[in-house]
Order: sequence, then C-alpha cells, then structure tokens
Amino acid sequence: GKTEEQLGGYLNKSINSTTFLKFLSREKTLWGNDIKKESFSTLERGINVIGGGIEMAKVLVVYSSMGGNTMRLAEACASGAEEASGIESVLKKAKEVTSDDLITSNGIIAGSPVYFGGMSSELKEIFERFVGIRGRLEGKVGAAFTSSGHPSGGKETTIFSIIQAMLICGMIIVGDPISVGGHYGVACVGALMMRI
Repeated sequence: GKTEEQLGGYLNKSINSTTFLKFLSREKTLWGNDIKKESFSTLERGINVIGGGIEMAKVLVVYSSMGGNTMRLAEACASGAEEASGIESVLKKAKEVTSDDLITSNGIIAGSPVYFGGMSSELKEIFERFVGIRGRLEGKVGAAFTSSGHPSGGKETTIFSIIQAMLICGMIIVGDPISVGGHYGVACVGALMMRI
C-alpha cells in the first residue's frame, strides 16, 4: 500500500486533484429531478502550477442524449463547474470529443441516458476510439451521471459502466458527496427541474 504522503503526491502530480475533488464534493446537488444550488464561495481556486505559471483547471463535461434530459443534466454539471473559481468547463456531445479534449482536461464528467442498463453506444465509443491514449488519462479525476425515463430503470448500472471505462483508463473516480447520500454519481428520472 501507499502511504498518505505518496498518495497525495500521486494525486497532485498530473492535476490539481485535491482542488477538483473539493469542487466535485460541492457541485450542485442533483437529487431526483431537482437541482439544489449550493454555494461555491469556500472552494479553493482550481489552479495548476506548470513551470512557474498558473492556468485554470479544465473540466470536460461529455454526454450523449436522445430526448434532451441528459443534455440538460450535462449543462447543469458544466454550469456548476463554471461557478467555481479557477475552473473552466467545456461541454461537448460525445460525437464531438477529440483526443485533445481528453488529454488537455484535468477532469472528465461523462453522462449517458440508460440503454439496457448501460451507457449509450455513442458515449462508449469515446473510450473505444481513444483506447490508444488511455494511459494519458491516468490520474485524471472522473465522475459519471445518467438519466432515465423510469424510477428503477438501470441508472446505477449505467453509472457503473461509465465508471468501469474510466477505471480501465486509470482515472480517479468521485461519486456524490456524502451530504447528499454518497452514491455513485448523479441520476435523474425524466426532465430536470431547478430548485434554488
């Protein structure tokens, strides 16, 4: 096993993971069909120190959506990232993602509607198409989200399918904050509704 110091060094070597993890733990609370806006005021700046320079942490929010529900959930994730100081979010449909998008992102939040208990083929295709660069995703922070039309329609297994692909790439996975239940990722049934 690694000591806490070794693990901390690992987490901080490729990205500002600690700050990004704090960001994810304070992201908009997505619970059922509601989004409850939480304060980002205590969030530390998401910065990378590279050669003495400072740049913003980049979070790629990638999704596939047929009816628009998963797209609205992706937009909410990207909006929450934009509220955090020092975080730049990039929102892209799965079919628009390039290898450069994946490589240059510090974190990746991926979402899909439920398709027979797994992620859509459109989202899965990203992991398959860019298998040659999976080693370059190692150590990046990842999170997953999903939506379905049924209360028990395979949301957890869909999130697991996304997380599994991220783990195969060596990514560090973050689930929901303990304050909202501490589950595997954000899941909604049907259309998203805002609650402030």
